[in-house]
This record gives sequence, structure tokens and C-alpha cells, in this order.
Amino acid sequence: MHIRHVLITFLKYYQQKRGLIIHAWCLMPSHLHMVISSRNGESLSAIMRDFKKHCNKKLIEEIKLIQ
Repeated sequence: MHIRHVLITFLKYYQQKRGLIIHAWCLMPSHLHMVISSRNGESLSAIMRDFKKHCNKKLIEEIKLIQ
């Protein structure tokens, strides 16, 4: 799986399961920019903490497969 697909998969999951609203986003070669809000009032810092934790694990696995 390409790294960009990992990010997109996680973004879709967090939209559906955690109420993340993505108003705008831009995937750069080394990072991601987003303008976001929460549909269900959950703290954005909690959503992003979990997103980074789980997404980073999967990204590391994918990078190891490439090398």
C-alpha cells in the first residue's frame, strides 16, 4: 500500500467513526496540512492524538516494507 493511501484510509476512518470534519487538506511530500473541526464535540486534540498514534504505527510498517 502506498503511504498516501494509508493516510487517506485513516482520514476516512476518522471522518466516519470519530466525527472528524475535514474542511480542507493538502498532502505535502513530508507532511499534511488540514483545516478540521469535530462533528460530535469531541476534542480535536484527542482526535488528532489518536490519529497520529495509529497512523504513525501503520506508516512505519509500510516504510519498513519499502526498504
